[in-house]
Amino acid sequence: MVFGRGETPEIGIEIADGRRAFAPGDTIRATVTFGAAKGFKARAVRAGLVLLRKSQEVDTERDSDGDRRRTHTWVTHEQWVQTDNLDVDTTGGPQVFEREWQLPAGSAPTYSGEITSNRWVVKVTIDRKLAKDVNAEVAITVASPLPAGANEAPLVRAAAHSDATLRLELPRGAFVEGERVPGRLSFEPSDGLKARALRVELARRERVTSNDGTNEKTAVMETHELAREDQLRAQADYEFSFELPRAGQPSNQTGSASAAWSVRAILDRPMRDDVEVAQEIAVCTQPQG
Repeated sequence: MVFGRGETPEIGIEIADGRRAFAPGDTIRATVTFGAAKGFKARAVRAGLVLLRKSQEVDTERDSDGDRRRTHTWVTHEQWVQTDNLDVDTTGGPQVFEREWQLPAGSAPTYSGEITSNRWVVKVTIDRKLAKDVNAEVAITVASPLPAGANEAPLVRAAAHSDATLRLELPRGAFVEGERVPGRLSFEPSDGLKARALRVELARRERVTSNDGTNEKTAVMETHELAREDQLRAQADYEFSFELPRAGQPSNQTGSASAAWSVRAILDRPMRDDVEVAQEIAVCTQPQG
């Protein structure tokens, strides 16, 4: 088809059963409709599953004096994961196409963070020469299932230091958003320990790597102070738990961007580096509706 002027056809996208949430391996069935548009012509029409990856990358620029300046730039990558070409004649009246696409195993989950995001859509694009494309899309959510074997045994991490020994234990290594993450911290001080406090944290770290460097953001989602200075003279065991927020922020590694969760125990020492032990956990999401 060649470029031509005229009306813009109406595009409709309807997903079977009204579903909007899927898991890797699921099949997405959609009905795509085109309304008539007198005089409208296009080069090609395609429909399919699209992953939109947006991230804030480090960008290094040189000013007029040759000095390097570090900035951050938002970059969006559009990946057509599954696609079909549609033989559309928009001048001949309404047309309907039934299509289905399978989400590949290991598909990146939907994610919305501070410096990186993954967004999935069912998209239709009418490609026009020398003119702006016509697009229509419907957003879907792709879940992050619990990894196989992640919950077979407790996880234990320890940090032995001249001032104290910390032993962090979690009952398993994978959790779903909305669940509680329970744990136990064993603390054994050395004689003469000088510390301000002992605390545990639930943290999420996002990292975006580019040719000019790495952009990293760590957010502490919840903190529990277990003991103060005058309580840190004897061995003790502390039980704690965190609630994972339902925020659409599962663990993931997508291209050059990643999001990781961890439970950290920190012994705060004045004028010296803290003593820390950390255990990474997998945070997952499940299809909802």
